[in-house]
Amino acid sequence: MALAVCEFCNKAFNSYGSKICSDCGKDIDDAYNKVRRYLYQQPEKADFLSIVEGTGISEKELSYLMKKGRVEIVDRSPKSVRCRLCGGETKYGTLCDTCAARMLKEQLTKSEERRKELGRQQNERRRANDEEIKVRATKPQRTIDDTDPERKRTIPISYRIQQKTDQNGK
Repeated sequence: MALAVCEFCNKAFNSYGSKICSDCGKDIDDAYNKVRRYLYQQPEKADFLSIVEGTGISEKELSYLMKKGRVEIVDRSPKSVRCRLCGGETKYGTLCDTCAARMLKEQLTKSEERRKELGRQQNERRRANDEEIKVRATKPQRTIDDTDPERKRTIPISYRIQQKTDQNGK
């Protein structure tokens, strides 16, 4: 369970993977149901202001539903959602179709370049490791035996166990 900040009300809450708190989630779901019912009953009044007035939901809730792509309004009003990059009108979400396609292409290009760079680095590490192994293999191996004069010998030290004496020396 992680601490997160609600996208809608900006309050901290314990998240199980959701980006909005449970209170706002219920409010957003209720608003979505109201908008859906309103649009099915009165499709000719499908603009931003008439939906807000007809359903009684807040503009913030309707804007949130539009940004998340849950509601799409064809007839736009000044309160419509605009693309964050070019400023053009969008039917849903925060990016228009052309900007979304361009962003996706850029992301794919960057990820492909990153993958290639990681592959190059991995190949360089392999080559360096292979060269190190070759260098080690060309060095003569030195064996240590008892006749080797350079070998340092350790001499075991024996300890004499002393008997414990009491305070009087006995």
